[in-house]
Amino acid sequence: MRRFAMMVAVLAVISASALLAQVTLGTGGAVTLGSGDRRPVDIIADGVPYLRIQPGGQITLLNGAAFGNNTIGTTTDVPFSASNFTLTGGTKTWTVQEADVIAHYYAGIGKMRWYSLDVVSTDISAAGTDGNVMNIVVPFVATRRAVVPAVISNNNVWSSDARCLMPAGGSLITCVLNSAAHFTAGTGTQGLRFQLQVEAQ
Repeated sequence: MRRFAMMVAVLAVISASALLAQVTLGTGGAVTLGSGDRRPVDIIADGVPYLRIQPGGQITLLNGAAFGNNTIGTTTDVPFSASNFTLTGGTKTWTVQEADVIAHYYAGIGKMRWYSLDVVSTDISAAGTDGNVMNIVVPFVATRRAVVPAVISNNNVWSSDARCLMPAGGSLITCVLNSAAHFTAGTGTQGLRFQLQVEAQ
């Protein structure tokens, strides 16, 4: 006997059809599958089946069901805010305008987040001392640390010798050249491209 214990209430058992049972989200109850029964169980919310559990344990999403906050296979654009882009390590400023953003989005499955950023032709001010850390605020908080390679343009020179880091417990990604070089002042001369996968709240 395989027992799928679910905090659900049984709506109906269709013994003569291809579907063993339909259950609706609620409290109490469980569905028990006999060893010789190979029919699936559908989970229903608001009258719509969203999840199908096969006797072997395989789970199939139905009718646009989603894990986490995002529908499987779709992305969410991050609303533009210039304040989400800063430069540290010096007193110069990094300016990103909305027109500089080629791509800025993320997707979620359960606790995992896939984040992508591509900005070009951004500016670093002439006044002040050079900074060496580009910072990006993201709309989720990491629960584990992640480090990924990045591609950075410094004074119109693109280099893959760079990395981005997101610490556990934070919503800030920091990106640097592996050489620890500072970013040179310029208008429309800086860019940043990377994708990051991380577990998040």
